[in-house]
Amino acid sequence: MTLPSTTQNGTSSPDSQEQIKCRIQFVNDIDPFRCSSTNAGLHREPIKPIQCNLQLHRSISEQLPELIKLLRAPHKSGDCCLQVQCSGIKNGDEFASYLDSELTLSEQTEELELLQNEPIHTTLLLRQQPALRVKAIIEKLLYTSGREQRGALFTLKSLFQEDKDLVHAFVQNGGLEALVKLGRGSDQNHQNHILRALGQLMLYVDGMNGVIAHNDTICWLYELLDSPLYDKQNFRSLSTPHVSWYRLVVKTALKLLLVFVEYTEPNSLLFLAAISKVERGKNQPDWCSLMRILNDVQASDHETLVFGMTVINKTLHGVPDQDTYFDAIESLESQGMNDSLATLCKLNNTQLSQQCALYEQELRREDAAIESDTSSLGGGASNGAQNCVAKMRLNGNAVATDRRNQMRKKQLEHEEIMIRQQQNAKKNI
Repeated sequence: MTLPSTTQNGTSSPDSQEQIKCRIQFVNDIDPFRCSSTNAGLHREPIKPIQCNLQLHRSISEQLPELIKLLRAPHKSGDCCLQVQCSGIKNGDEFASYLDSELTLSEQTEELELLQNEPIHTTLLLRQQPALRVKAIIEKLLYTSGREQRGALFTLKSLFQEDKDLVHAFVQNGGLEALVKLGRGSDQNHQNHILRALGQLMLYVDGMNGVIAHNDTICWLYELLDSPLYDKQNFRSLSTPHVSWYRLVVKTALKLLLVFVEYTEPNSLLFLAAISKVERGKNQPDWCSLMRILNDVQASDHETLVFGMTVINKTLHGVPDQDTYFDAIESLESQGMNDSLATLCKLNNTQLSQQCALYEQELRREDAAIESDTSSLGGGASNGAQNCVAKMRLNGNAVATDRRNQMRKKQLEHEEIMIRQQQNAKKNI
């Protein structure tokens, strides 16, 4: 590709207005795991970028064969793309968006302005298309074993760190399904590597949105809490390294669940749905796996217990209605939550005590709200009654002594009274 020509007086020729001078390199990422380097960054070739001219009004795809030839890159023109990479403007390297190969550069104004305004700091990278790299990643994860598979899992986190756009392609092309499938059939060492990669993925908006749309990922994270650590018979058979691995799996899974429920309040309902799906599949009450952790303080360190209580508090805080809130409370208390709180507070851990206090504080607040709603029914105001009745669920079948069912009973009785009063009033008229 020729450099732009100039006239004898030094001004640019008309041709220079149809093209832009760029620096270009390539990354041999046909095998994504081969190109990754966690510390040194991507291996770019050649070491010194080559100068080229990119036509402004020809589609990028039409120019790729020429660029491949210029760089002597191993890529196929139908499988590669161009990525804009900036360095030196901020700390480290920042990747901008990929160029759309079907469009011209003039149609991609943001990237064109970057190339024009920061020619020294901006480089074009010829790379394998993200979707094809994801395909290669999934094949490596699912269809290799032993050292090769462990190496791929270890590298996956750095792949997401190096290219945020790969995260979007990963969640859009079955990446989460592959991770969950692999995680369910792997040992704790592999699971820890999967959790590291998943944690990196969830740092990006595209990654978190992918997890939100794929509830099976949350189901798997919750499944990991059901650990042999909390089965005394199985615990005795575990070696010291295995105990450490299991503890790390449980702690990391709790961390990621906490990240998930903290991201946005509606995620609390998605988490509750995952809990119900997992526990009902085992014929266990909701929250059983997490309550086993809180009920066995000897099997976990204090940090894990803090994460466990924080997950509960954040989830309950995001619940939008009283019925769902007290459904969760009933399940927790039926499995010994009150005794667990007393035990946890005796551990003299400040953060843990704060989370326990927060749980009890919020519960008292909800109880007070119920009492306030119930007492307001006696005022005879039909609007107040309708507002309270609108909050209740009519299919409750829990024990009569349950605080929530007592509230419902009073509300239903009051509703019947109000209906009879209205009917009598109509008859009198």
